[in-house]
Amino acid sequence: MDTQMRRRGTIKDPERLIGALLEIGNLVGSVMRLDDILDRIARITADLMEVSVCSIYLLQEDGGLALRSNVGLESGLKGNVVRRRGDGLQWVVMESNAILALADATLDPRHRPLATPLAAQCRAFLGAPLRIQDEVVGLMTVRRMDAAEFTPEQRRLLETVCKQVAIVIEKARMYEDKMQAEQLAAVAVSLSGLAHYIKNILFTSQIGEYLVD
Repeated sequence: MDTQMRRRGTIKDPERLIGALLEIGNLVGSVMRLDDILDRIARITADLMEVSVCSIYLLQEDGGLALRSNVGLESGLKGNVVRRRGDGLQWVVMESNAILALADATLDPRHRPLATPLAAQCRAFLGAPLRIQDEVVGLMTVRRMDAAEFTPEQRRLLETVCKQVAIVIEKARMYEDKMQAEQLAAVAVSLSGLAHYIKNILFTSQIGEYLVD
């Protein structure tokens, strides 16, 4: 095997692995903002897997994939990158609903790197979908600057982390739905009270007119 296409980053410290997964598990139950949790998980994953870049993309209502978390690339990309359908390896992962591992992504014709100096240097690619039940809501990717195969252990680890991230996203959705339901209920109560108030004014007005007549 070519030395430039070697395997790297096998995690040999069980305590380190368990500690990182426990930390991610604690974040699942956190009350932090979703983007803050995703940033923390991306950083933990990058450190654990010893990769240069870790990114989390989430599917938007308009069908685009938005970069919601980014470790290792230019800081200004987060929140400002949206990939449209068919644009790059990210969409290959989304549409196949399967993990994708490439020792050197630059050799794949579907590769569409972001137009930044750091993104252009990335070669090894590993991406896994984020699933909530049967729905694919985004993906998580890890990248290396050199060409290197990802081990089966690393693939399983990324899939495990993605399951945790999906739980975080589902929890955020449920919270948002709850808040919207509470806001709608509050509006309904306010409208009901307003209608009752208007009814009382009209009733009082009618009594006044009767007395005047």
